[in-house]
Order: sequence, then C-alpha cells, then structure tokens
Amino acid sequence: MSCYKYWGKIEEIADKLSNFGNLDDDMNVLDDVAIDEVIEILDEVEVIAHDKTIDFDSAKHILDDEKMNRALKLIRKFYVYVGARLEMENALKILNSDNPREVLDSFHFYDRYIGLINNESKLAKFNEEKTFLFLGVCKIL
Repeated sequence: MSCYKYWGKIEEIADKLSNFGNLDDDMNVLDDVAIDEVIEILDEVEVIAHDKTIDFDSAKHILDDEKMNRALKLIRKFYVYVGARLEMENALKILNSDNPREVLDSFHFYDRYIGLINNESKLAKFNEEKTFLFLGVCKIL
C-alpha cells in the first residue's frame, strides 16, 4: 500500500506540532510561532496532502489506525489554523501595502488560487462575456 511511505512522516509532523503545546485544546499557541516556521511544517503536510499516488484504500488504512487517526486530526487542525492565519496576515498586508498586487502575487497560496479559478472557469464554461466573483469567508480572529 502506498500509505506506508508517509507513515513515519505523519508521526514526525504530529510530534513537531505537539512540541508547541496542547494544540488539541488551543491552536492559538501557534500565534507566537514565526510564520516561516509554521510554513515549513505546512509545506511538509502539503507534500502528503497532494500526493496523487495515495489511493482510497491506502487513505482508509491510515485513518483506520488509531495512532495515525489521532496524528491526522492534529495535522488537520493545524492545516485549518495555518490557512486562516496566512489568509488573515496576507489580507492585512494587502490592505496596508503601497503595492497590493505585489503582495498578492507573493502569497503562499496564490498558485493554488489561480488553479482554483482555472478549474472553476472550466466547470462554468467561462467565456469573455461572463463575470465571475469569488467570495472568501474566514473566521474573524
């Protein structure tokens, strides 16, 4: 099964996260962690999350394991937290910037947003006569 190639990495990421404190109760302890350190862990998670070789049965096998399931729940909470943090921090940088476009272009998730727009436009049979509006929602911190 392809899932075993990340088994140790999942545990390692969960251990790194646990070193910051009890994140099960309070993700906000990460607020004081430098964003570069947070992004480094996020990038490790992204490698696993976007690996197309992990099939349904492999994913199910990971989730059925109690230890892996606990680790993945923590990683998922981290992933949601860091996504919201990056979006909020970037939004504030854009609002306060003399060159908002430059700030937007450097955003960690920018390429993903472009991919999302491209995929959505294909689904909607986009053409130049249509206008799209993407609305985002985030938790106010």
